[in-house]
Amino acid sequence: MSRAPFIAACITITLVTTTVRAGDWPQLLGPERNGVAATDEKLIDWPADGPKVRWQREVGPGYASPAIADGRVVLFHSPNHTDTVECLELATAKVLWTFSYPANFRDKFGFDHGPRATPTIDAVGRRVYTYGSQGMLHCLDFDTGKLVWSDDMQKHWDAPAGWFGRACSPLVEGDLVILNVGGTGGIVAYDKKSGSVKWRDLDQEPSYASPVMTTVNDHRYAVFFTRAGVVVIDPKNGRVHGEVPWRPQIDASVNAANPVVFDDKVFVSTSYDRGAMLAQIDNDGVHELWASQAMSNHYATSLYREGYIYGLDGRQESGSLSLVCLDVKTGKAVWHRDRLPAGSLIRVGHEMLMLSEDGELTRLIALPSDLKFKAKATVLGDGIRAYPALSHGLLVARDKTKMVCLEVGKGSELP
Repeated sequence: MSRAPFIAACITITLVTTTVRAGDWPQLLGPERNGVAATDEKLIDWPADGPKVRWQREVGPGYASPAIADGRVVLFHSPNHTDTVECLELATAKVLWTFSYPANFRDKFGFDHGPRATPTIDAVGRRVYTYGSQGMLHCLDFDTGKLVWSDDMQKHWDAPAGWFGRACSPLVEGDLVILNVGGTGGIVAYDKKSGSVKWRDLDQEPSYASPVMTTVNDHRYAVFFTRAGVVVIDPKNGRVHGEVPWRPQIDASVNAANPVVFDDKVFVSTSYDRGAMLAQIDNDGVHELWASQAMSNHYATSLYREGYIYGLDGRQESGSLSLVCLDVKTGKAVWHRDRLPAGSLIRVGHEMLMLSEDGELTRLIALPSDLKFKAKATVLGDGIRAYPALSHGLLVARDKTKMVCLEVGKGSELP
């Protein structure tokens, strides 16, 4: 484990990601990869029968979330066993360009044969990065959809498919695009413009979580929740700054919820009787602060707000989960609301939206003192695993066969 030099006695921390524009949701879990919408987004009251539908369209298999930038939606799905990237107008769903290639991935459990990883839009660099379930990494021109470069991770790095296919959503940091692919690659950083390999860490098996960026003591770190646990890496050179093991004891398990980073902390949670852990990044590495059984995220990433973690606790296949408020200082549950379906959470100001796997959208306010459900509506069918994306007051979400654009709020004007 490498040791970073001491920089200053006064610790300063910020959370930053790739430069994004107002109203964008350009990657998995939004502008900062933390499930929090842009500050100018505000929710509005819905009609009695639910939010107004701006548009809807058919989609092929896949669990990849939509990504939105510059008033465009990038959809990654697999109609007719063909991995397809489509760029649509957010306002109208008009198709601007399409890129596709043959896909031979088959889910060994038969759940879904489409892509899992969410596209990442680099709006400043005018590129889109996608990683398919069978292992193809593509860099596309955001304006035209033309191929810039690609790499077959299965052939190049012997990247394993795991239980459900390859699923790391590409992370753009500066001039790099970084993924946890496993095999002989481990964690790999590519030059985002040329596709040349800049560095790799050979020891990291892939998980179903995707990395996030954070800044501690004016130093940038890439934070991964690999199959083995938390790994914090210096993106400039691939050096491991610190590791904290955190995985279930049984082999038939996954780490799937993304790490949640705030201040100098990293929160991770998994299911299979392992629970949650809070770690701290400092100049000497990464250190566990506490472990807790009060929160077990199976697939859905928790949300942080003002000293508390809000997330869904329990196994997805149980059909009955709990929404839990966790005190970050102690790791203890402040409250929990039981008998809820599996789903995902995003935060819009002091409010949240929960999209359940059976297609119900719930608007709620979760505070340490109370939980209030404000509105509910069925907006999609069942089998939802993709997170929704919120941009310019429009919520874009998908199920197995359909994607919808719902008018749920107010935000900056569309470009």
